[in-house]
This record gives sequence, structure tokens and C-alpha cells, in this order.
Amino acid sequence: MISHFKIRILFCVLVFLFLFIMVMPFGLIKAYDIDKDNRLLYEEKDYTYYFFGQDEYATSIIEGNGESVEELSFRLRISSKTDKDAKIFACMFDSCGNVVAKQEMDVFPRTRNDIYSMKVDCNLEKNEKYQIVISTNKDIGIYCKSATSSPVIVLHSSNQTSLKSAVFSVQISKICIFLLGLFLIVLIRKIPDEMIVSKLIPVVLSFVLEFVFLQYLTDHAIENGYYQNVGVFLIVVLALIGIIGFFCQKRVPMMSFVLLCSGIAMLVALPVGKVPDEANHFYRAYQLSEGKLFAKVYDEEKGVVGDMLPTSIMNFEEKESVVDTNDIGIVEFSNTALYAPVCYIPQIIGIKTAKLFTDNVQSIFVTARVFGFILAWILCTIALYLMPCCKEMLFIVMMFPTTLQEMMGITSDSMTMALAFLYIAFVLNLIQKERKVTQKEYGFLLLLGCMLGSCKIVYVVIVLMTLMLFEKPQNIFGLRLETKKLTLVMIPFVICIISNMLFGKAFISNGDNIDAKGQILYVLTHVFDTIMTVVRSMTTYGGMWTGEMIGDHLGQLDIRTNEIVVFVLLVIFAINTANGNSIRQLYRKRNIFILMFISISGFALILGSIYVTWNEVGDYLIRGIQGRYFTPVLPILGVGISTLFQKRRENIYGTIKASYPRQMERIVYDENGKVNIESGLCSCTDIILFMMLMITIVDIGKYCL
Repeated sequence: MISHFKIRILFCVLVFLFLFIMVMPFGLIKAYDIDKDNRLLYEEKDYTYYFFGQDEYATSIIEGNGESVEELSFRLRISSKTDKDAKIFACMFDSCGNVVAKQEMDVFPRTRNDIYSMKVDCNLEKNEKYQIVISTNKDIGIYCKSATSSPVIVLHSSNQTSLKSAVFSVQISKICIFLLGLFLIVLIRKIPDEMIVSKLIPVVLSFVLEFVFLQYLTDHAIENGYYQNVGVFLIVVLALIGIIGFFCQKRVPMMSFVLLCSGIAMLVALPVGKVPDEANHFYRAYQLSEGKLFAKVYDEEKGVVGDMLPTSIMNFEEKESVVDTNDIGIVEFSNTALYAPVCYIPQIIGIKTAKLFTDNVQSIFVTARVFGFILAWILCTIALYLMPCCKEMLFIVMMFPTTLQEMMGITSDSMTMALAFLYIAFVLNLIQKERKVTQKEYGFLLLLGCMLGSCKIVYVVIVLMTLMLFEKPQNIFGLRLETKKLTLVMIPFVICIISNMLFGKAFISNGDNIDAKGQILYVLTHVFDTIMTVVRSMTTYGGMWTGEMIGDHLGQLDIRTNEIVVFVLLVIFAINTANGNSIRQLYRKRNIFILMFISISGFALILGSIYVTWNEVGDYLIRGIQGRYFTPVLPILGVGISTLFQKRRENIYGTIKASYPRQMERIVYDENGKVNIESGLCSCTDIILFMMLMITIVDIGKYCL
């Protein structure tokens, strides 16, 4: 019988040998495949092959990068029936029609991976346009972009920054893996038997995923030195999560750290103006920073709504652009003009702060982004501290790539989501305490409700959670109507209505047959048809809404992420929700009813608001819904489902522990029924969520090539 000590020594030796063979400076095996033509090696869904023959050609336009280019590469598809004397003729022209480079290549013998290179050996002027023309004497296929006949061309310069960055990222990864390996050896030898599995899992997971991510990074962002450097940051953070998470004794600080690093990564990964409607949100925030509360309607027929602002702020994508207060003109932001100032509080502060030090438009834009994310991160961290149950579920929602994108961008959703998460956590925290609400708590809850109601009208339904604070079941829906507590619902609703009446005057419907009043009349007189429209829309767009809510269609809805990201995050959310921890106070039927009612009515209000304001009267589909609209209500649905599952699964007077792997939080009830939350160490959830974010960042880099 082999002793436990000998088994541990064996594992230590195996880990050390693995480190020596794979990642030591003089490792015996090449750990990663860094190929300068990696982009051509993968047949992405957005790429295709264009087939052409004699007297036909494929052409592509490239932009010079100011460097000396030695060669360019492209990939062919060669049929088994292609004649052995097939040739390829490649030629490069400058913008004046002069021949820059020309080469004739034999197709056979075939090159490795069918990637062919053309010698250039000249300096391509920066921002200068060059045309590549490729022809053949036989039928052949060439690797092209998005079902076009424009070949994918990869340039190789003598000073290729991207390849140097890739090598650097690999070396950093080796160091991180080596440190994780040494840490693993220490843990294997020192940790007691009863703790070894739970303690090792996060470190082992980080150790393995370092390898997985590095290959994904070098495969899909090989040409972009900037995103290779972003990848280095992600690699280091992943290692830190595995190591620091072992020592961290509380969940929330670890969650906050992971959320902060994820937001920073998304902040530097997405170029300015790439978040949905970010430009118009910036213009609205800039207008508010100048003390102008209301937008103006300049042309109702054309839907021109905005204000007189420095027109130079529209050049935020240009690094050298500065604010010119002498050049004032109409800056249009029709679709964001109706948002209340509360949506842009951090961005307004950021813009005013930046203007004290610089007049560079892009610097002002980025500062507004940073301030918006910092406040959202702070509010989310407070929400995680206050959340008495389903803490992991709320954290998962916060870590959705779409949520992170909205939190770090200049958007109204940044403040809206953060306020919604904080409001949900605070109400549940008060419910769990089972005592009278103090004056300070009442005032804070009322303030949050009014701010949330001012952000977007559809989310005011979240304040109905305060109905669960009513103590004894009486009267309507089993609720005792206490006047003071009822104001927690009524005042935010009134503020919401007033806010929408004031700022909604700037709203103008776009389209020939869009009539809000007519649409409402249609809904009221065609109830069954409307229900079928909702059902039809859910079956048609439901999958897309789910993907958009989690992490697909990022940027201007044009950045597609790896399918595994949405799938894994959806599975983690579902498992965590079904096995999550709820609290005894939510087991009452009326509380479960309120949670589910808010979830369903919130969903209905989102669909209804878009149907009324952005769709033609009687349209058979609800168009224009984006998945992120459902995010603020999602935690309420998660808490409701978790409560239903747990109420059925567990006895409320005992220890309740989720079966979700490495769920390090549990709720314990004492003999008096009082709740006590015990927190543990880092969960593997953190590492998996961060890994999904890392993959998403690489996908963003692919889009920005």
C-alpha cells in the first residue's frame, strides 16, 4: 500500500518535471506555437474562399504602416484536380498605379498550410493605400473576408512589433506558470489531507488555463502587438487570482479584485466609441457638464435633436483633436436626449475634471469612461457586501462581458445597472435582518429608488421589492399597507413619471408608421394578437437576446465572441442559480410571488416600451430589443428561482450548503432561526469567469486588427 506521503512526493516530482520540460528557459519542448501567419491558419466563420480562374482575379486594398515590409502572405484553397502547372501571379500597386512589387509563384509543390508569400522589400508609407492583385492560370480558391473576393493579406515587416509582443507574452506566461507550479509543489507537501482537494483546485485551474489562454492569444491576436500586451496583463492577473485567492479569507474582496481587473481589461481593450451608442451618450454627458439639462428639437421631421456644443467633440476618435469653443454648432444625440442627468453623474464629473487639465477630446472621453467605471465598480462592490444570499449569482451577472462593457463605457446603463444591483442587495439585506427599517436606511433606500426610477422608466418596477418589507400579511395581495413604507414605492414612481415627462419631450420617433398612441391603442384592442407577437418575438430573437445579454455582439453589435463564452457563462449562471443560497425570509409565498412578478413585469415592460416607441403600429415582431436591457432585472429572477429550488430541496432550520463545486459560502440558521453567513476562500467560479473574459478580450482584438 503506497502511503499518502509517497503519493505527494510523486506528484511533486511530476509537476517539477513538467515545469522543466515545458516552461523552463531551456525547456526541451516548444510550449507554444507562434506562427507569423496564424491569422491565415484558422477558417473563421466570417471568412470564406473566393474561387477564380484564368482571366479572373482577386484584389485587396491594404494601408501602409510606415514600416519596411519584407513580404506579404495569403492562403489558397487548392483542389485535388488542379493541374500541376498551376501558377499564381501577385502584384502590388501604389495609389498612383505604379508597380511596387511583382512575383510569379508555382502552386506546386504546395507550401505548408497552402500559405504563399510574396516578396515586397520596400517601405509602405503610413496611411497610403496599396492594391494587391492576385490572378491565376487555373481554377483556384483564395482566403477572403466575409464572403467577398477581397483576399486576407498579412504583412510581415523586418521590425514586426506584434511578433515581439507575442514572444514577450509567452515569456511572461512561462514565468507565471513556473511560479504557479512551485506554489503547487508547496501546497501538495504542506496542506493537510482533508483540505488538499479544495485548496488545490483553484491553483491547478489557473495553472492549466494559463496554457490554454496563451495558445488562444497567440493564435488569434498574433498581428496586434497592443492586444498581446493586454494579454500579458490578463495572464498576470489570472496567476494572481490563483495564488492570492488561496490566502484571501473573504469572498467579497476577491470578487471585487476580479471585477476591477476585468473592468480595466475591458476598458483598455475596447476602442473609444465602440460601445453601443457611446458617441451620443458622450455628447449628452458633455451637454450636461455644461449645465444644459434639456436637449432641443431642431428638425422634427428629420429627427434632429441635440444642442449647440463645440463640434470638435465629435472628433473623439482623433488623438490630436482639441475642444474648440469658438466653433459651436448643432451636435445631434437624438436617442440619448431623453435620459435624465442621474444616468451620467460620474461621466459629468469626469468630463469637468478632465477639462481642468486638458482640452484634448479623446483624453476627456477616456476620463469620462474611467470615472463611470470607478463609480460602477464601487457600487457593485457595496452590493456584493450587502447581498445576504445568491452572492455568487450576482457576481456572475456583473462578470458578463456585456455587463462589463456597459459599466466601463460612456452609457446610461453603467449607472442604471450599478444602482439596480445595489438596490436589490440592500432590500434583501434589510429583509434578512427582520427588524424595523431605521431612518437612515429608509432615506438611503428612498434615494436609491428615486435615482433608479429616474434612469429608465422600465426599471422602476424594481422598487416593488420594498413590498417584501411589509411585515404581516393583510389586505391587498397579503400586504399590510403601511403609509411610510408605501412611500418607498410611490415616490420613486412619481419621480420616474416626472423625469420622463420633462426629458421625454425631446423624444422623436423614427419611421413613417411609428405612433406611440396608435400602438398603445392597438395593443389594448388586439390583446391576443399582441400576446402572439411577444411569443413570436421570443422564439425568433430569444437566443440572440440571451447571447447579447451575456457576451455576444459586443461593440457596436458587430464583435462576435467565441460561442464557448456564452455557453459556459450560461451554464454557470444556471447551475449557480439552481443551487444558490437563499434566505429563510424569502420562503413566504408572497415574497416569491413579488420576485417573480417583478421579473415577468420587467420583461414585459422592456418589450412593451420598445414595441410602442420603435416599432410600426401592429408590427408582428418586436424589433430593436438588445439583450443588455434585461440585465438589471436578471438578479431578481435568479433570487426567485434560487429560493424556489432551495425551499423545495432543503429544510430551512438546518445547514444549507449548495452543491455547486467550490461554493465557499454557506448559510447557517441557529436554533432561533437567525441567519449567519459563513464565507470561505477563492471559488473556482472567479477563475472560470475571468477566463471567459480573457477569451472575449482576444476576440475584441481580432475585430480590431
